[in-house]
Amino acid sequence: MKLFDRPIIAYFIITFLTLIIYSAFSVPAQVLGLEGAMADLYNLAYLLPATFVAYLLVVKVFFRGTLKGIFALDGTVDGLKLFIPVAILDVAAFILDRFFATNNVLNDVLHIVAISCTAGIMEEMVFRALVLPNFMRVKRDYGGMIFAVVFTAVFFGFTHISNLAAGGNFGRVLQQCLTASISGGFFAAVYLNAGTIIPVMIAHALHDIINLLFANITESGAMLEAITWQNLIPQVIFSGTELVLAIRLLRSTSFAKIRAIWDENWGQ
Repeated sequence: MKLFDRPIIAYFIITFLTLIIYSAFSVPAQVLGLEGAMADLYNLAYLLPATFVAYLLVVKVFFRGTLKGIFALDGTVDGLKLFIPVAILDVAAFILDRFFATNNVLNDVLHIVAISCTAGIMEEMVFRALVLPNFMRVKRDYGGMIFAVVFTAVFFGFTHISNLAAGGNFGRVLQQCLTASISGGFFAAVYLNAGTIIPVMIAHALHDIINLLFANITESGAMLEAITWQNLIPQVIFSGTELVLAIRLLRSTSFAKIRAIWDENWGQ
């Protein structure tokens, strides 16, 4: 399909296709009369697997099975190792937050796991799993890779503006747009180096779980708390670390390795 040879247009086509097929497979828990823990279990047991199957259909139909590296198990462990520095910071920030916290109310764990896994898996499928490699397929030089990472990261970050409609605090939502853009760049860098989206999905979901367990959030996960020095400083350190690691992983001397990984995984 020639439209996929225009990666920016393809980005929005793939995103639209994924969301449409996800909607076709999904029946909201509320329609079935499910609430609370039962709704969360339904989302984890049915919606996520159904979405995954739908996504594979998109890959098979529109890319004829050539994009075989997306969910490869090879590279998963190596990809997870790249998350170790930020995982340490995540846990350290969580411990410090518990030490100085004024809010000690633990959110419903099942609910947090459900929305975090949904976000971690869905967002990676929509914003990175297909679109980044499609950029790599079409734009085969170093500049094309960097453009792909920056474009997808910024678009991913600023989709979080939708949290305003969910009742999120204005300042925290803007902060989230910026930090999510940086995280998106880091996630993309890990994906390209690992050759599989699986470790990124795992790390994304775990990051959300850690950060939402005690957070003051809406039902959909939007932050209600205003920005304070207590939550800003750890975030600056965390995002700064992600940015440094992303730059290191995407330096020009690594491009030949990344290109080789994707040429092998995708069978180009």
